[in-house]
Amino acid sequence: MWLLLGCLTSGDAYQDLVLEAQDADGDGQGAELYGGEDCNDSDPSVSVGALDYCDGLDNDCDGLVDEGILASTWYPDADRDGFGTQAGAVESCLVLEDHVLEPGDCDDTNDDVNPGTPEVCNDGLDNDCSGDAPECVLEGEVGSEEADALFQGETGLALGFGLVVLDDDGDGQMTLALGAPAAGTLETQPGAVFLFDLPTTGTVTVDAAKWSTEGTRVGQQLGGALLAHDLNADGFDDLIMGTLEGSGVAIALGTDSGIQEVTWDIEDNDPQRDFGQSFAVLERDGTILAVGAPDDRIFLFDVQDIPDNSEGAQGRLIGDEIGNLSSLSGGDYDGDGLDELMLNDSDQERVYILRGTDGFEDREVRDLDLSFSSDDEKAIGYATEFWDANGDGYLDATVSELDTTSGTVHIFYGAATPESRTTQESDQKLHGGFGFGFILQSTADQSALLVTVPNTEYGYWFGGSFQVFEASADGPAASSLSFSADTTWCGQSGAFEDVNGDGRADGILGCAGTDTSGRVHLFYSPTP
Repeated sequence: MWLLLGCLTSGDAYQDLVLEAQDADGDGQGAELYGGEDCNDSDPSVSVGALDYCDGLDNDCDGLVDEGILASTWYPDADRDGFGTQAGAVESCLVLEDHVLEPGDCDDTNDDVNPGTPEVCNDGLDNDCSGDAPECVLEGEVGSEEADALFQGETGLALGFGLVVLDDDGDGQMTLALGAPAAGTLETQPGAVFLFDLPTTGTVTVDAAKWSTEGTRVGQQLGGALLAHDLNADGFDDLIMGTLEGSGVAIALGTDSGIQEVTWDIEDNDPQRDFGQSFAVLERDGTILAVGAPDDRIFLFDVQDIPDNSEGAQGRLIGDEIGNLSSLSGGDYDGDGLDELMLNDSDQERVYILRGTDGFEDREVRDLDLSFSSDDEKAIGYATEFWDANGDGYLDATVSELDTTSGTVHIFYGAATPESRTTQESDQKLHGGFGFGFILQSTADQSALLVTVPNTEYGYWFGGSFQVFEASADGPAASSLSFSADTTWCGQSGAFEDVNGDGRADGILGCAGTDTSGRVHLFYSPTP
């Protein structure tokens, strides 16, 4: 055999073949198989004396892998939100799949939970992995000295007697509407309404209002009652403005530029009837505006055909002492998609409900077949409101019952087939001292109820507050939040809504009697 090779191959060529077999990767070092030092003769980057790279190989054949190379700690990131968990962390100079360099994820199954996510209040999650899940809510009794903003009226305005929050231009930024029913001279008092941009801080005077309007008639006292609703379903909130002890209703429509003018001005033939002292909006096949005139009737208007006089109303409810301030409310009590109208009849000491299926022909209130009455012959229904007190999807009828020493708020749960009941049969009762329930107001999402509690000295409303009751499956528990001030006529108006867009409800307390000028206090919820 050696003789044959010798015949076929010269000495130099033979030596080249041997060297090639010993150094297959051509890096100048022979393979360990043939007595050389190359520990991987198939890779020219691996040989004795080569530089070690971060590639998972023993590049210099010293028996170590990637030694001397700076390694990083890699954290498993199962939800791929860019943040990993401490558990399972590994050291490597390589980029590892499904691993990241940022630690701190406290829930690697939820990509909305990580240190880079802003905290969301009241969702039960530690969104930013800070170690807690704050509720970020106002709690306890919040006094006027803690207000973040103060809207200050001028002498004689009674600013804040009417108050409502709305989005009149559809941009998501809220507007605060404040009524000043005493605006004007003592003899004329046409009243006025002012609109202010929110959010804001510090002291704000009426000169800073972005829009305002005055009543058009002597003694109209415009601004005594305010309500916001998108009447024409165009995406902009509209403002309904009523009276305190005058007469007349003004409606200003929202636009993409906000409220610009009064669109409708409805007069009443009887200036002593306080037409416009209360409102409710009903959504049925169309939108209906109910307007109270406390002497003897409630007017029903189809918003597609608003007249310039109350005589043009499409329907009327007739009674004695009906439709006074805060006594009207609308909501779907039986879940059929058609709103009911709830109203009180002080003369009958009863609260009546006009069913959503009832027509709009003129009728006597006492002929309505659904009502609530007091077992104790107390004044029932001074205030009424619909809200979902137990979170079951039905709106619940809520009415106040007052006497000379205390107040009780009765909640009658909504149902598909509601029946007339007495206060003894109410599903839940909220109790308080004198005047508790003087005003009832639901939040916009109908998940919380504001209850006014006036403070009195010598029979005069001095100071006051409103308490906030939040819905729960078992009905609202005792209130854990109230807003108060020690100036006259506080709590006559208020709101509990998110007015700065941070997802948390803020408090607004109206004190219309302060120095006869009126003040409104705005309290922002804490920042997480």
